[in-house]
Amino acid sequence: MEPNYNDEEMYITNKLLYKFSKPKRYDVVVYKNPEDEKLIFLGRIIGLPGEEITLGTYILINGDPLEEWYTDMTVDIENINLWIEAGTISIPEGEYFILGDNRSQSVDSRKLGTIAEKKIVGKIWFCYAYCKD
Repeated sequence: MEPNYNDEEMYITNKLLYKFSKPKRYDVVVYKNPEDEKLIFLGRIIGLPGEEITLGTYILINGDPLEEWYTDMTVDIENINLWIEAGTISIPEGEYFILGDNRSQSVDSRKLGTIAEKKIVGKIWFCYAYCKD
């Protein structure tokens, strides 16, 4: 999630929010890896249930470009196949498409597929620096 969120930071996660409301586009969330629930990831919700996502040099949602002010939109040549292979994806009801802000280093919905709402632990509410001393 660099440069917006770093490994050295600690996060307070609001685990109650999604008991009363649905996740929204651009929410930064903590979620369980669907392949191994012991692994917890941080990512940004990009696609909502019922939407169609097209991955290419840019992300399209139902044919409209996604506004991305939080990340460098350049596609890393080494990882371009992660974008092109995905093509167009229809997001099932109750699922979300989540991407990391650091696209060339992220393990996210491009590899894991859509993430079920029940796998979302909560929304990042606050972050602060952690001192390793």
